[in-house]
Amino acid sequence: MRLAFMLFAALLVQFAEAKPTSTNKQPLVIAYGGYAEEPYVFMHNNQVSGGVYWDLAELISERLARPVIFRRVPRKRIEQYLASGKVHVMLLGHPTWVQKPEALEWTSTLIREYNQLVQAKGRTFTVNSLDDLVGKRVGMILGYHYRGLSDEPYRSTVVRDDAKDVEANFKRLAQGRLDALLDSNILIAYFLQQHQAHDRFEVVTSWNIPYDTVSGISPKSPVSAAQLSEVYQQLHREGKIDAMLERYLNAPTPRLVDKKTAP
Repeated sequence: MRLAFMLFAALLVQFAEAKPTSTNKQPLVIAYGGYAEEPYVFMHNNQVSGGVYWDLAELISERLARPVIFRRVPRKRIEQYLASGKVHVMLLGHPTWVQKPEALEWTSTLIREYNQLVQAKGRTFTVNSLDDLVGKRVGMILGYHYRGLSDEPYRSTVVRDDAKDVEANFKRLAQGRLDALLDSNILIAYFLQQHQAHDRFEVVTSWNIPYDTVSGISPKSPVSAAQLSEVYQQLHREGKIDAMLERYLNAPTPRLVDKKTAP
């Protein structure tokens, strides 16, 4: 069943890319890259075939009555591609994650996510603030900015040990090479579910770092940030985005506390 869905989805993407003039409207080009892990992006035959990006693109396409296609972009070149109009949308981003945020338009919140802390069972410690991470070795993702932890004094006092993805950090945590890992609640929930690893790891619920992901829009996009913001707000009011996340994870995305994000 899963394979059949992926094959069908891949055909849809290929059709969209092969027939960009099938409507009178210019396609909206969404950037993605290897940095977008499952369940954000599922790949089949080098094409986006499912995931959070795919589902959001379908919702956007339907509301705008405009074709949407994906283009793979290296992380380091995404600002260049947006500035030139080679891509129109950085779907899940934030102004603090780019070098020149003023060069782009920014939408309202698309998804609220949380950086959660995970510990290995049998080696847990209490975490109520960033102070509790001082001196700890925490697995994070290479190139990512973490509010509070990426700034002083915690930049110097928390031992940041980067890896390429969440799976690598889970492996190192299981091996005792990390005291904890920090990553998106969506990635963590999906990993634990897919690997049936809840009996080996414990998610800290007393502390987290909330952040709102928004879309960065090219100045050459056929759709403005204001137009996309209106679409996002409609989808939120109708519960479409929450329903999409729950459908993908087969369980509600954790509704975590916003408190204790700083000491």
